[in-house]
Amino acid sequence: MGAIRTHIEFVRSDEPLARYLLESNRFRKPNQARPDGEVTERAFLPPPDLKTSVFRIDGLALTDVKTLGVSVAAESGKPCHGHAQIQPAQVSMHGLAVEPDDDPPRHANIVGWSEDKDKRKIVAQLLAAAALLYLYQ
Repeated sequence: MGAIRTHIEFVRSDEPLARYLLESNRFRKPNQARPDGEVTERAFLPPPDLKTSVFRIDGLALTDVKTLGVSVAAESGKPCHGHAQIQPAQVSMHGLAVEPDDDPPRHANIVGWSEDKDKRKIVAQLLAAAALLYLYQ
């Protein structure tokens, strides 16, 4: 697989990324219509600094991904409901990039978002549709 070059290091295009879901409006629980649940665009919409926080989870067992998410959530005082998993290749196909900063360890940001709010929403919808939903009990 190819790699996406950042100013810090390479991020493999097939490397899994976790977007932790600290708010319940960032996903829809499984039901008859959507047995696997669904990630919503709100999970990927960037904050005002236009940097969507993700974590590089390659090589981690699901229990370790959850432990990391619970730790991240604890710092914000919010619960960790689960994570949306996506790969950098799915991010880059929409003109965005993944920039690791390793602060905290394994942390990166999805960057390159448009200044246009409507364009950001469309891209966030596309990312949400490509993401896999993992809910924690």
